[in-house]
Amino acid sequence: MLGRLSLPTWLGRLGLWYQRFFSIDEIRQDKALQWFAGALLLAYAARFDHRLDSWILNPATTVEGVAQGQALCWPFFQSCTEWIVLSTIPYGYSQPTVFMLLFAMMGGAVYAMYRGRWAWVHAALLALLVARLYFMAINYQYKANYDYYHTIFTLLFVFAAQKRFFLQLAVVMFYVLSTSAKNHETWILGTYFSSMQTSLPIFGRGTEPLWTNLVIVMEMLGAWCLFSSRRWLQRSALTFFAVFHVYSGILVKYLYPITVLPPLLILFGPWFKPYRQVPLGRHALFGWGVIGLMLVGQTMPKLIPGDEKMTMEGAFYGLYMFDANHQCLVSAARNGQMVYMDMSQSAASRCDPYEYLFRVQQLACRGAVPAPVSLVIDHSINGGPFYRIVDAPNACALTFNPWGRNAWIRDTDTAPMVGRAVQNTYF
Repeated sequence: MLGRLSLPTWLGRLGLWYQRFFSIDEIRQDKALQWFAGALLLAYAARFDHRLDSWILNPATTVEGVAQGQALCWPFFQSCTEWIVLSTIPYGYSQPTVFMLLFAMMGGAVYAMYRGRWAWVHAALLALLVARLYFMAINYQYKANYDYYHTIFTLLFVFAAQKRFFLQLAVVMFYVLSTSAKNHETWILGTYFSSMQTSLPIFGRGTEPLWTNLVIVMEMLGAWCLFSSRRWLQRSALTFFAVFHVYSGILVKYLYPITVLPPLLILFGPWFKPYRQVPLGRHALFGWGVIGLMLVGQTMPKLIPGDEKMTMEGAFYGLYMFDANHQCLVSAARNGQMVYMDMSQSAASRCDPYEYLFRVQQLACRGAVPAPVSLVIDHSINGGPFYRIVDAPNACALTFNPWGRNAWIRDTDTAPMVGRAVQNTYF
């Protein structure tokens, strides 16, 4: 039957199906969702060309980067290099061309917003989401908390019915789930900040436990007040989190507030209306599935024995921002000659044994029968002692289990102390 339809009729029916399937009428009739689309576009532009971690021109997602050992795959997708096909300057232009096409798509989406063509806006965000998921899949570096926020926001905006409710619930759940990473001396005692040279911005040394525990309580319990029908309570919670994100920008800079603050204000600001009932039924299945996926990801590190702050096993499947103040020394050598070395005193840098193993294997373990390469990792959290959590005689023979404990990574119970940490800085 489709073969007998004229092209305009076929396209018209496809357009109607697209709008019904993706619930475009929700966007067309909801000012908050229309502004939310703009917030998503802003975050895409900010993320793709973030100064310290730009996706455009990043050699790690190019074929040349694979050849040079710069690629970094996820623990559960260690063959990701087979899916890397683009090149960047000075070897080619395909990767930056893709990103400029995405940039043009963002500009087109802004014009479509001006014209009220919400199906076109939605289609642009769908294409941007596909690109984001591809680049995230081939680069383990793209796992920042704001990447998780933005990906979940776009997934729900694009695919979910009852979009506004599930976007609001996702915001609240992000706050609640983030306390899982904070349920540690890092925040309960405030040692993340007290072990830094500059302590907390503005408030200063000695007040750390007061403010860190206030944040834990507000994220765990106060976030639910964003749904309150009592205006004073709802607005108080909104004000707290808005001020919190502005304050946190002193440390994390613009990208995190750009990703989170506009959605917070749009969804819980002037257009907020309390809900009388929770969406259920088959049309809500996708939204609840995404919320369930968030819960599973946050649970993963708790199912793996040991302190994920020290071993980092499973730590990146959920939210982990400000999980601990990390410092580490890493060295890999073959026949007494150093092949890889890293020293990090930045509190924000994670000392992930898997990442170091993958990099060493990419750099020094290629070939039919590579000679043994020793790998040593000394790790300190929150200003505590350095523990030698990895001391492997041959990194080339190691494998990594992404879903459980790895015997070659030691916890503080078995790892020897090898030194003392000094006060460090956030960057």
